Amino acid sequence: MNILLSLLLILFLLFINRLDVGVGALQQQQQQQQQQDQVVVCKEDERKALLDFKQGLHDPYGLLSSWTGNNCCTNWKGVQCSNQTGHVELLNLSYQNLQGEIRPSLLDLRHLRYLGLSGIYFRGVGIPAFIGSIQSLQYLDLSNAGFSGIVPYQLGNLTNLAYLDLSGNHYLWQRLRVVESYWFSNLSSLQHLIFNGVDLSEAPDMLHSLNTLPWLFELRLFYCNLNLPLSLPQVNFTSLQIFDLSGNNFNSTVPLWLFELSELLYLNLGSNQFINLIPPVISNLTNLKVLDLRYNYHVGVRLPKTLGDLCMLRKLGLSGNNFNIELSEFGEIFSRCINKSLETLMLSDAGLVGHLPGWLANLMSLKILDISDNSLYGPIPELQLPSLQELYLHYNELNETFPENLGQLFPQLSLLSLANNKLVGVLTKTHFANLANIEYLEISSNEFILNISSNWVPPPRLEKIFMDGCHVGPGFPAWVQKLKDLYVISMSNVGISDVMPDWFWNFSLKLQGVRLSDNDIKGKLPHSLEHLNLIYVDLSHNHFEGSIPHFPPTIQMLSLSNNSFSGIIPDSWNQSIQSSLLEMDLSQNNLSGEFPASICANSSLEILRLNNNYLSGELPLQLRNCQSLGILDLGYNKFNGSISTSIFDGLLYLVALKLRSNLFSGNIPPQLGGFNFLRIIDLAHNQFSGEIPITLGNLKDMKGSSNTTYLVVNQDEVEVEMKGGERSYGVKGYALPVAIDFSGNDLLGEIPKELMSLTGLQSLHLSKNHLTGKIPEGISELRQLESLDLSINNLSGVIPESMTLLTSLDDLNLSFNELSGKIPSGGQLQTFSASVYSNNYNLCGFPLEIKCNVDKQSQSPIFRNDEDFLEDDERRWFYTSMGFGFAFGLLAFCGALIIKRRWCFTYFQLLDNLFDWMYVTMVVNFNKMKKLFLEEK
Repeated sequence: MNILLSLLLILFLLFINRLDVGVGALQQQQQQQQQQDQVVVCKEDERKALLDFKQGLHDPYGLLSSWTGNNCCTNWKGVQCSNQTGHVELLNLSYQNLQGEIRPSLLDLRHLRYLGLSGIYFRGVGIPAFIGSIQSLQYLDLSNAGFSGIVPYQLGNLTNLAYLDLSGNHYLWQRLRVVESYWFSNLSSLQHLIFNGVDLSEAPDMLHSLNTLPWLFELRLFYCNLNLPLSLPQVNFTSLQIFDLSGNNFNSTVPLWLFELSELLYLNLGSNQFINLIPPVISNLTNLKVLDLRYNYHVGVRLPKTLGDLCMLRKLGLSGNNFNIELSEFGEIFSRCINKSLETLMLSDAGLVGHLPGWLANLMSLKILDISDNSLYGPIPELQLPSLQELYLHYNELNETFPENLGQLFPQLSLLSLANNKLVGVLTKTHFANLANIEYLEISSNEFILNISSNWVPPPRLEKIFMDGCHVGPGFPAWVQKLKDLYVISMSNVGISDVMPDWFWNFSLKLQGVRLSDNDIKGKLPHSLEHLNLIYVDLSHNHFEGSIPHFPPTIQMLSLSNNSFSGIIPDSWNQSIQSSLLEMDLSQNNLSGEFPASICANSSLEILRLNNNYLSGELPLQLRNCQSLGILDLGYNKFNGSISTSIFDGLLYLVALKLRSNLFSGNIPPQLGGFNFLRIIDLAHNQFSGEIPITLGNLKDMKGSSNTTYLVVNQDEVEVEMKGGERSYGVKGYALPVAIDFSGNDLLGEIPKELMSLTGLQSLHLSKNHLTGKIPEGISELRQLESLDLSINNLSGVIPESMTLLTSLDDLNLSFNELSGKIPSGGQLQTFSASVYSNNYNLCGFPLEIKCNVDKQSQSPIFRNDEDFLEDDERRWFYTSMGFGFAFGLLAFCGALIIKRRWCFTYFQLLDNLFDWMYVTMVVNFNKMKKLFLEEK
């Protein structure tokens, strides 16, 4: 009985315990649910602070439209709060297309730990000093935000800061800069400092201050004008693992204290001018994984053998250093333990010569090998590199061909670049066998002949093909349609003489780049290509015909020039690409109709070429909407009417304006003088009238000393009439010439003296107008002038003597004017043929056959002073005295002979005797010579 009661008691206690556990679990679950249901509410003062901060920002796309309601902790874009306290701890609005100002209301976010405002455009203001009062900050990113001026020293109050990024800040030509660096030593918690592009030239002790920070892990000081000390009293960078000192133009030895940083994983000393680029103590950096020493441009760089002892090194950058040795000499270095770890080796543009050496096969872990832009020659050796993925050998002098078993040598190869070598041979499908991973293939500018049948199955992963200059044709390569993932095809000048197949625009929906220029491809394009994602299309110099299709909104560069396209330029498809198109070239076709007004709905358009067509009508006012336009070429069409001055209101970045050979009339718009970047104005062969605007003297980029040239594209060409013919000039750097051509119009008046201030002018053509007056004296200021054509006008007066100072002039035409006087001697003016000065009937002097008469008043020298006139008077009296003296002497002699008859008889007797002696002497000598001649014969 007692036992039964005990069991019942135990069961009851177990039941009670289980019930308590269940109740506890249920209570815990309810508490968790209550916590989940409870919404964290931000503080009212912090919500108001955020709204005030928003008021200082311009938000054109409404990206901060979510900042509504009473709770800033819920769904406010870029805002996060603490789950425990409800305080705002994070504000991240980086790269949200915002601009404006930073308001002091941020100070009310007293618990803010993370502030990210990178990419917001703050219009060149300085970084607000009050940010240094947000002492809770641990992360501050103000990079690429358009700040300039001095970095406020108040940031030194942020003792909790672990991450600081101020890189990439500049406004126009003003960079963010640091003056004094003592306050950096207060940032005791700092681990990451990224100051790329910040000017540190006024903080010579910067590295000394940073050397006091014990936890610094990452230090990036690219392009900072940094002062690099050759020694430090004590090296305290004990935690530093990432160190970037590139782009500072150091011209010294590499400081040896750098090689005491034993924890370094990443070291970048590139884009400097270090003398001893790699000292032997490099082997101290045993943990180093990335070493970048590219582009120090030092001649005769030598690599120490100890470089090969970096057994952890994965990436080595040595490009852009002038080694001037054979590549084979690096063999001993890369035979050490570095050959087991190295994955990337960059040796491009390094002054290397010789063959590709066999030691490359020792790099068993190598994935990327770049030996481009050297002087390597010979064949591509059969090196077994099983891990190699990218091989760059372009711009060398490699000859012969590449191995047929390339796929077996490099089974993992995904990129092969052999462009611009001297490789030859017939390529068959065998050469591409086993290249199952190849995605990028570039063999352009060699002498390869592709002998591949239409049923060949190319490597399936091939995405980009570059075969420019190889022989692929005459048929269109049918095997291309099997590449369903093809992104780019470039087969310019490959000898294709065929009709464009219908399948070409449908075989790959991924197609983005098409370059088939300089072939003999015929046919028409589809009515619409909007289903593709095309970015780059170049079909120029072929024989396409028909109408221009509709292109997709992704297109950025379109060149259909030098074909036979006809019809009008579509109006609708221009609207569809208004957000992307940068360059459009439809020149040298048979297009007709008017200038489509919608073409400038695209405000990003930089280059527009419609020249050499049959377009007509007036230019629409909408042209002013092309606010990014740099090159506008409408020459050789039938455009007419006057040019509205308001058209040029928005074309602020125009570099080249070509309206040549049209039917434009009216005055030349004076607004052209307000352009800061204009370098070419070609209005020749139209019907412009009136005078040449004097405002053209204000063209800043034609004054020779300006640095404001706006480069709209990296590379392009513009044709300019210079030196008797049309020449192409690249828009790259300052290769684009400075030229004005108003020839073949109905312009009146004088040549404005204001044009003589355009000291950068290289070509000035004003021929075939009705210009009057004199050639301006100030023309000697145009010292860069190479081509000057003032022919077929009504210019009068003398040719200025100062034109002899134009030493660059090698093309001149002054014919068919009313110029007079003597052609100045000296300089370039007398090196030209007579035709240059022809039909100026009052001109004389060399090279003309017309002599300048002595008694004819000749032109006066330009530069004369009192000394010159004094010399002329002295010379005049000297020759006058000589004449009087000669006449007086002759008269006295003859008078004496007349008066004294004996003197007269004696004088003439003397003459008779002298004549007799000369005659006898000549006869005797002649007989002697005759006798000698007969004896020899």
